[in-house]
Amino acid sequence: MQFINKSVVIVFTLLFFISCSQGEEKIPEGILKEEKMVELLVDIHLAQAAVNLGNFGQSNLPNDFEKLKKEIYSKHHISKEKFLESFTYYTNHPEKFDKIYGDVITELSRQQAEYTK
Repeated sequence: MQFINKSVVIVFTLLFFISCSQGEEKIPEGILKEEKMVELLVDIHLAQAAVNLGNFGQSNLPNDFEKLKKEIYSKHHISKEKFLESFTYYTNHPEKFDKIYGDVITELSRQQAEYTK
């Protein structure tokens, strides 16, 4: 019986070390880097806030936001499709998505503190 317990411990220990040594998963080609996603999402959230504040109660809110997103994609030299593909990739990898949104919140907070000085 002790032989089985030792075998189980050894197997789990090996699996643990193998999983730790594999490192982080590489981001596939064509997916935006995390830093670029942070920049885009910051701009998108700022645009959404601007539209919400500027057009409260007006019916063209979705159209205004779509126009601003097109400008943001252009500013960052990417297509809507590339953004959506990258966004989908990161939402399917919650640990990466959490880090990105943590950085987005940090940057938005920094900008808000700078603005309110």
